[in-house]
Amino acid sequence: MKKRRHWHLPRLFLVLTLVVFVSVDLPALLGTRLPSVRPSEKYSDENTTDVPQAAPSQVEETSQSEQDPSAQVRHTVTPMALVSYTGADPVECMPGKEALQTDEVLSLLYEKMEIEACRVSNEKGENGYPAGSVRLTGEKVESGQIGLCLSQVSADHPEFFWLSRKYSYHYEGNDTVIQLYSYISGSECETLSHQLQQKINSLMDQIPPDSSELQREKYLYDWIANNCRYDQTGETAEENWRAYSLVGCLLDGEAVCEGYARTLQLLLNQTGILCRCITGTAGDGGHMWNMAKIEGEWVHVDLTWDDTSSPVLLYRYFNVSDEKITQTHTPSGDFTALSQEERRKNRALLNAPMPACTEESLTYYPNFALSFSEKEEENLTAAMVQAMATKERTVALYIPPELSYEHAVQRIFYDDGNIFTECVAQANRQGAGISYSDCVYYCMEEERGIVIVLQS
Repeated sequence: MKKRRHWHLPRLFLVLTLVVFVSVDLPALLGTRLPSVRPSEKYSDENTTDVPQAAPSQVEETSQSEQDPSAQVRHTVTPMALVSYTGADPVECMPGKEALQTDEVLSLLYEKMEIEACRVSNEKGENGYPAGSVRLTGEKVESGQIGLCLSQVSADHPEFFWLSRKYSYHYEGNDTVIQLYSYISGSECETLSHQLQQKINSLMDQIPPDSSELQREKYLYDWIANNCRYDQTGETAEENWRAYSLVGCLLDGEAVCEGYARTLQLLLNQTGILCRCITGTAGDGGHMWNMAKIEGEWVHVDLTWDDTSSPVLLYRYFNVSDEKITQTHTPSGDFTALSQEERRKNRALLNAPMPACTEESLTYYPNFALSFSEKEEENLTAAMVQAMATKERTVALYIPPELSYEHAVQRIFYDDGNIFTECVAQANRQGAGISYSDCVYYCMEEERGIVIVLQS
């Protein structure tokens, strides 16, 4: 007779425990039947039209007056030196100066303003700290022409961060005498200029050596986005000039569109990349962005909208064409194509002649994002592990034109056993610690890009 085996309670408890463990954890161990959870979908244009607008500061004729007595003694400010980036010499991009060379009087006025802008009083007058005064002998220049020259000097020289857009003028016989102003004293200009120089020198040293123009541009683009936030106060340049300049962006970490654009302009020029500012309108108000010449091609760049339209940098306005930018932005007119009357009406929001931007191959996703292929899940897993290890928390994908964008999104996030959950599981086995359901992703179909924001 067979001996009957009895299940003792301790042994029974152990077996039940093993059954529960295997039933719960076996999918993760074997890599099959992963949780059918996908990240929350976000749309790339969710907040684009809600970007706060601070119009570029306009030139303003103030009350005519004789020379301010406090302007007799001035401090000559030493402009920031152009720092050579390893592998590329700095360049000067001065489209305003070039465009005014066809007019002998305005060209001379521009050159005199360049000099006098750096001679700033330490004593404050009625309209600010008087800078140098410009005399044009034997020429009566009207206000619209003065305002146009001042706006172009300001656009070409982001390093003149102290230069107010206010000016006054009067005639002495047939001579025109123009008074420029500064927001701050000459001594303060010198101090801040020195601080900015140190900051820029340090930043130039951080750029990886032998980087291509495209890589240098992205490095500086990312640096500004990571170290500056948009100033939400809505104050004017007269109320908060720092936010409209390099000072707000590089020293305060807070700026409006003009501060973003002028900073990117200066930094790209420092690394040998031609870059200029563009004024116009976007969304509900005045706006400023950049044009840059990358790998021999001019493109539009709007860091402000990229940095403020979503919680993460989506690069929707990184090196885009005229066709793309004009969907949301309208550049102001070319002052060389306008009549004197039209210049008088729009003098502060006019651009020097703008080159055509037709190149579409320099955008972010085809150059920097992970090119998607359903057979390359290993690369996506590695990218997730690296993103969590470096605390960047984002992974960008590029969907090549030969693939259906809609199908790719479906395959990555929605299908049973989808690529996202499989890659997260594999990344977590390597210690990534990603939470499936807390992640979000942004779809940019026009750019053929996807940005996944990982959460722990």
